[in-house]
Amino acid sequence: MNSPTIVNARVYRFQLPLIRPFNIGPSTITMREGLLLRCTDDKGVDAWGEASPLPGFSKDTLAEAELELKVSAREWARPSKSGKPDKGWSSAAVNASVQVRMWHTILATPAMPSVVVEIAALLEGDGDQLLRGAAQAAERGYRAAKLKVGRKPLEEEISLTREVRTALGPNCRLRLDANRAWSLDDARIFLQGITRSPSEYHAPIDYLEEPLRSPGDRNVIRNEFGIPIALDETLIDTFGKGPSDKQRIPLADFWVWKPSCWALPYHLAPGEKLPPRILSAVFESGVATALMGGLAAGSGRPAGLDTYNCLADDVLEERLPLDQPKVLLKTLLDASRRVDVSRLELLHEYTR
Repeated sequence: MNSPTIVNARVYRFQLPLIRPFNIGPSTITMREGLLLRCTDDKGVDAWGEASPLPGFSKDTLAEAELELKVSAREWARPSKSGKPDKGWSSAAVNASVQVRMWHTILATPAMPSVVVEIAALLEGDGDQLLRGAAQAAERGYRAAKLKVGRKPLEEEISLTREVRTALGPNCRLRLDANRAWSLDDARIFLQGITRSPSEYHAPIDYLEEPLRSPGDRNVIRNEFGIPIALDETLIDTFGKGPSDKQRIPLADFWVWKPSCWALPYHLAPGEKLPPRILSAVFESGVATALMGGLAAGSGRPAGLDTYNCLADDVLEERLPLDQPKVLLKTLLDASRRVDVSRLELLHEYTR
């Protein structure tokens, strides 16, 4: 496949309000800020990418992403003859260029097959609201739902989790995310409580994500309870600042992959199979969210794209239909190409 000739590359900034404030680590965000890379080829066709570091979570900042995206945009429009230019590292900016390349591949595909993207439900709110959300997720046919734990007293959380499992029923798998909240003893108490008197009518546990403050004890939990372990923050800590010879592949049953926060470490294991990935969004615009759907499509594992529904607005002319358990990939991609440029602020532009 011949690569298109890029004749213009632009970097934009956007700001999107959230439906309510969200606590992300030590930060509280009410607005989602990010950058878009727009590469236009000699036929007038646009390919888009997004760089949106998440404050309090990503290892790079929006300012760092802008600096690197500026270099990338110049290189897209005016490729240097001396090879790749020297620059720093921003996982978000790398992700934007990867998305532009994805678009080149997609646009060169004669016809988009009827691939379905499965979406996991995100359970939020107080006790009654969580249970209503779980019952609705089961009724609507979601195959997976995510619940944040490690935020309440243990006995209260055990009781609520058991009720959520009952409300979801046996056909929806429950993903639990503790965000490293527990000691080993706390995790044992919680897991003993939610697995006590298991019922065939309860939602099975898909995995437990980042349960412990001390990562060395993760395998103890896995071996004692037989519950798969997923990693998230560990991967951002390991790979969020870019490739290094000192890195090692963290072992787990699943990796929760947030493309805005870290790039896959193929430099560590060329040809080696990495753990299965669960695609996870962090309040990106519809540009990046649709392409994450493309990465998740056909994997058999519902993607965590539901943070998109926490945006009160989008950069797209029409919002992505992500309030349902399944959607055609073509529907997402078609919508994500219709960017409303009037909602963007132009920062940098380069022409061949």
